[in-house]
Amino acid sequence: MTSTAVLAPRRAEVTPRFDYGRLDPSMADAACTAAVAYASSASSCSCSPGDGQSVSNQGSNFLKYAVSPLRQYILPIIPAGANLGPDSSLPPDNLGKVPGTYSRSQGCWYGHPGWQRHVTKVGDLRRWEGWQKQEPGSPGVPVPIGIRLSPLIGADFDINNGAVSAWAQGIAVETLGEALAVRIREGSCRVMSFYLQDARTALPITKNRIAFKLPATGDEVHLIEILGLGQQAVIEGPHAKGAMHRWRGDKGLADLKRGDVRPEQLISVEHVTKFMQAIRAGVQEQGGEIVRGTSGATRDRSAEHDIASPDNPHRIKEDELPRLTRCMQAIDSTIRSSTMTCSSTCSALCAPRRDATCST
Repeated sequence: MTSTAVLAPRRAEVTPRFDYGRLDPSMADAACTAAVAYASSASSCSCSPGDGQSVSNQGSNFLKYAVSPLRQYILPIIPAGANLGPDSSLPPDNLGKVPGTYSRSQGCWYGHPGWQRHVTKVGDLRRWEGWQKQEPGSPGVPVPIGIRLSPLIGADFDINNGAVSAWAQGIAVETLGEALAVRIREGSCRVMSFYLQDARTALPITKNRIAFKLPATGDEVHLIEILGLGQQAVIEGPHAKGAMHRWRGDKGLADLKRGDVRPEQLISVEHVTKFMQAIRAGVQEQGGEIVRGTSGATRDRSAEHDIASPDNPHRIKEDELPRLTRCMQAIDSTIRSSTMTCSSTCSALCAPRRDATCST
């Protein structure tokens, strides 16, 4: 039997507006404390100017993910300042950001080979938890918790200005919906919002980036990334610079249970495209500039998945459409979707009414 992929409900069309006349550019850093509260739940975010350097010896709780539907995606992150193996090729700047594994026999860390395909078991969580203990053969330092993305999707707001961050997060709510959880960082306005991809959609969500400048913030570059298939993110524990990652409102990914995900919280490539287009439109409306060719910024890839866009590199000629139609009709999407790992994860998190949420 052949089924048809159904996209999650569309969000309302967005006309992004932000009155920068109310923002004093000289107070860009101070705005972090108040303006990041774009919704009532944001008020729990402890924000102060700068990147924060508070150091904590608090270990990460890997075992709380033992019964989580997301357990299979959990990863250990090499701590900042870790002792790397003699033949490790990891750049020191990557410490605190990339998955890794600890060798008790050698007393050093290595990169995690094949983390993109690793499926975490409860035994892995116990082992990683043990690395933090003050005992012989263990590094005895807090180990950050990471997560392999897809079907979980991360919207990373790499923005230091609280008002701009609030504006961008507001657009995300309008186009992507309410996030399942929002990771915050002590002493910083940078946040990452998490969503779940609809398992019924054919195209995976991959990495999308857009960088921009705004008149009110001068030459400061604001970066937003959508992270999906092939990506990972640090979700808990110490940041590479020392500050701790926490959850807005103390509601994290480990708190998600069956039935917590509503239909409108499932997203697709279409939603990501709308979000990127809305950010671009908002920047242009404010007289801002889309940045290209700068460090950490690449082209806005949203148009690549817009089937109507002439810039779409996958767009085919009209005389090829009949053959494409026949090919698509020959695909048994039921078999295809049943082999997708994200299908089981979506079912585990979505409400029991499968017909109304994420049945495949």
